[in-house]
Amino acid sequence: MLDSPSERRPRPSVSCPAGVWLLPAVALTLACGYRFTAGGGPLPGNARTLHVPVFKNLTAEPGLEGAFTEAFRDELSRWGREGGEASDATALGEIVEVSEGPAIVASLYSDAGHLASTSTSYRVQARIVVKVVRAGEQLAETTVTGTEDYLPSRPDLPAKPGTLVLEMEANRRLALRRLATSLMRQAYQNLTGF
Repeated sequence: MLDSPSERRPRPSVSCPAGVWLLPAVALTLACGYRFTAGGGPLPGNARTLHVPVFKNLTAEPGLEGAFTEAFRDELSRWGREGGEASDATALGEIVEVSEGPAIVASLYSDAGHLASTSTSYRVQARIVVKVVRAGEQLAETTVTGTEDYLPSRPDLPAKPGTLVLEMEANRRLALRRLATSLMRQAYQNLTGF
């Protein structure tokens, strides 16, 4: 017979530390043979990790080798595939081309059809080759090309005399860093078939 609402007695509550419920799930995962592995598809030659020496810069643009090398190492680290000099294979990168695209001019018109304002942005483009080698044998190669836009200066601030060139170059450098990140992500995906 069920207790009436007036006769119900409080039942003791059971509380467990938060991690206790997680332990059976982890034990079941390990017991069933599941493993945590690096992301993406297999690297060329079934290499587990890659060593990435500093990329060769074949352009007249100074300092790009650091940004592209760092971006590729970061992408490999993100997936657990960067192993330093003790790696199974080596990824050799070459910055083949960096060039400027045409200026992009956008015009904003008022409701009456009069020119209200214009803005200009610029585009930088790059082409990179990444080769995976082991013991002098080339296992794979990929070429990635892309573009990134940047503004000559911040449109919300008035330009100070003599600083426009410096600000434009700083914005271009930031665009090249963004481009390095996106191109090295694409190179990793191409090499792993991911």
